[in-house]
Amino acid sequence: MRSLQRTIIFSLGLLLILAACGRTNTQPAVQPASQSGQGSVVNTATAIVPSPTLAKKFVFDTQVARSIATELALSPTSQPPILTFPPSPTLYPDVLSNSCEPFRGFIPRNCWLSERRNLGVHSGSKTVYPQQGRILVFNDGRAIYDTPQRIGSIKIHTVNYPIVDLYTNTTHLLFNLETRQWLDVDGTPLPTATP
Repeated sequence: MRSLQRTIIFSLGLLLILAACGRTNTQPAVQPASQSGQGSVVNTATAIVPSPTLAKKFVFDTQVARSIATELALSPTSQPPILTFPPSPTLYPDVLSNSCEPFRGFIPRNCWLSERRNLGVHSGSKTVYPQQGRILVFNDGRAIYDTPQRIGSIKIHTVNYPIVDLYTNTTHLLFNLETRQWLDVDGTPLPTATP
């Protein structure tokens, strides 16, 4: 829209210049009669003399045309800005693995690691007494949690944070990673000893 206005103003300015520069020479209004005695042909020339208001308009339009030309010449070329985003850190998905590190006093069966939560859970049993199920929770250190009953070595089935779903051949248990409590399958907390 703005460029259309500029074009119209520029065109009007040029038209005014051309109109103001019209024929300025004067020719005689009457030419002498020809020798043959025929009548004379009258040619009239009209000189365009701008009126004071037209002259002011011409000056104004010329100034507008110059300012538009200057603005166009000095304006930077507009290009869409290039958007850049900082790289996001690569976080690996949570992993459930059967190859876990053994620890003193612990026989591992499987483990779950979450890099985004800086958390790990190893499941298995006690070394000395394999009938005692046990999990190790790694966060800012290591905490050991024995199952409420001696049900044998336990294994992680799934983790839907904060609930870890664990099982043995005969038993199904849940462990809440936020409250650090053993739960029955219906979500009821089970009495446990302090780790």
